Amino acid sequence: MASSVPGVLHALRIGTDGNTSFTWISESARDILGLAPHELSADGSAFIRRIHELDAARVASSVALSMRELSAWTCEFRWLHPSRGVIWLEGRSCPRRLPEGATIWHGVLWEVTDRKNTETSLRDREQRLRLLLDQLAASIWTTDAALAVTSVSGLGDRPVGPNREGLVGRNVLELVPDPATRARAAEIYRRALAGDTGAFDVLHEGRDVRCLISPFREADGTIVGTLGIGFDLSEQRNTERTLAAERDRMEKIAGTIPGAVHSFRLRPDGTTCMPFGAERVSPLFGIPAEELLHDASRVRALIHPDDQEIVTRAVEHSARTLEPWHQEYRSLRADGTYGWLEGHSVPLRDPDGGTTWHGTLTDVTERKLAEQTLRESQAQLRTTFAQLSEGVVVCRLDGTIDDWNPAALAMHGFTDLAECRAGLEHFLDVFELRTLSGDRVPADAWPFARILRGETLHGLDLRIRHLRLGWEKTFRYTGSLARDERGRPVLAVVHVSDVTADRRHEEEILALNAELEERVRDRTAELIEANAELEAFSYSVSHDLRAPLRTIDGFAQALIEDHGHLLSAEARRLVDVMRKGACDMGRLIDDLLAFAQLGRREIRRQVVDTHAIVARCLRQLDDLHRDRKVHCTVHALPASDADPALLAQVWSNLLGNAYKYTRDASPAVIEIGFHDEQGIPAFFVRDNGIGFDMRYLDKIFGVFQRLQRQEDFEGTGVGLAIVHRIITRHGGRIWAESRLGHGATFHFTLQPHPA
Repeated sequence: MASSVPGVLHALRIGTDGNTSFTWISESARDILGLAPHELSADGSAFIRRIHELDAARVASSVALSMRELSAWTCEFRWLHPSRGVIWLEGRSCPRRLPEGATIWHGVLWEVTDRKNTETSLRDREQRLRLLLDQLAASIWTTDAALAVTSVSGLGDRPVGPNREGLVGRNVLELVPDPATRARAAEIYRRALAGDTGAFDVLHEGRDVRCLISPFREADGTIVGTLGIGFDLSEQRNTERTLAAERDRMEKIAGTIPGAVHSFRLRPDGTTCMPFGAERVSPLFGIPAEELLHDASRVRALIHPDDQEIVTRAVEHSARTLEPWHQEYRSLRADGTYGWLEGHSVPLRDPDGGTTWHGTLTDVTERKLAEQTLRESQAQLRTTFAQLSEGVVVCRLDGTIDDWNPAALAMHGFTDLAECRAGLEHFLDVFELRTLSGDRVPADAWPFARILRGETLHGLDLRIRHLRLGWEKTFRYTGSLARDERGRPVLAVVHVSDVTADRRHEEEILALNAELEERVRDRTAELIEANAELEAFSYSVSHDLRAPLRTIDGFAQALIEDHGHLLSAEARRLVDVMRKGACDMGRLIDDLLAFAQLGRREIRRQVVDTHAIVARCLRQLDDLHRDRKVHCTVHALPASDADPALLAQVWSNLLGNAYKYTRDASPAVIEIGFHDEQGIPAFFVRDNGIGFDMRYLDKIFGVFQRLQRQEDFEGTGVGLAIVHRIITRHGGRIWAESRLGHGATFHFTLQPHPA
């Protein structure tokens, strides 16, 4: 029988001395109470000690009442199970008084943990629902299938929507004043009667109301009408508008602050997001703002590997201690390079245990690069300062010598910087300064003293004698005050050069100059005499050689005119050859004289219209070659700083050669233009003539250097030599490029005349 009862059957005895014991207890105690019957029967206190402390007094009071009045005992209480923790027990028993005065209860104990948990859950849900309805500012109404209002109830402090009075029985659509909204409401109600749920907004008594419409069903699920709930959204809308205005104001303020103002949230589960300022942070990481708004996990992956651990530790420390966070770190940018970011923010603990930092994130790449450049510059300056062969000494504005470079230390006979960091007065007992003429220089006229008064020294030579070591040297001092960006003096700096040897050499040079001037005068007289003789020779060559050539040419011409009919064809050919030779010899003499005179002619430079000179030369060549069709392209040409006549000779010779060596080309093409050559215009003449072998490039600018036979192409072999000399005298240079059979290009520059 005991095994069939779903509980623990027992007999509990309480003696007159208050001792408690189970005189009998069923085996089900093992399953329900987790204790064997013999563990409980000997001493009832083993059971009593496990009654929950919050229920112990109540259980004892109920037992005492039952024992006093011999009434049935019923009680629910919590009990500490040996392995399962707290469980709920329900006890029911009837007392009986024994002859000796003790009381014994016969009854049963049930475990009711599941039932109590269910009751607790139901009470909690009921309480939450009650709280929800209490807080809900809404009205609730129902309609039948014809949309006639069947009931109206208000919940909360300010019911909204339809009022109770005079509404029951009316068509619910009549309560919607706006026609457009009424049409929308009719559709929502129709769908609700079909089993769907919908909502529409309506302006009711000056307030924004959201109406939620759903089917109203019987217990068997049959739709018999609609259920409407109206929520007053006025305060919510006002709050939303206020928040939007405040957010807009904050956005405008944030837009004026350097850096990206933002909020960074670390949720309790370890995920991150940026609830504010994501659109400003987005360009710094190349992550869409929408993604950052909900998930900022990719930000950490973009941090430079060398900086990730440092940043992570700093964030964890700030989250743990709520100390402000400040960090500079590198982050990968959208263009694939790393930029520097600086973050300042203050953490606040969120109600859910998360942490939100509010602060700024600024791109400081340019500043970091500037700092790096400054450090490198300082290191370079320090290295340069140490390696300068000339001495550099730095003095503070109070007259204290602060720094010497190694060269300055060695020049002044010092070995350690510490022994010479002192005021100017310290050195009065070490050095004596005199002018080059031997006058002693007082202390207030020493270089640093003068610079500290605002003077600037340029190449001040003084004799300096070391009073302790005994040597004497000549130093050259150059220096001034160093000023900051506002023009305020901060230091005095002096450059010191040991010019002892230079002064000695200058004296030797002065003596040599006197001797050289005498030699120059003598040599000049010799050159004047030689030039006079050369002029006489040139006149003699021009006059004495031309006369025989004119005679030969004249007699040959007379022979042809007077006796040509008696001469055979071969004889006439020989006479023509003789006349041509005389003409060629005349041209050669002219070219040689021109070449010789170039070295003596004074160059009269001026600004020359290059394009006009080229056009004039081309017109002359076209007149000489009327039987030819030559395609000439002349690009825009800059003006030249040159002697007009000599420049015309250059263009005439180069263009003449181009015409000459393209006579077998069809069509003949010549191009004239210029290009930049190290900041100076380089003119060129390009043709598609016969060209030349570049192996002989070094010969083409020499006198009498011809790369073609005389009988194939006329000329004296002096033209390019004349061009070369003119260009050279103008401080320029000329060069050529060619390939045999594919034309040639001649380039030349003219050095600008110094202003």
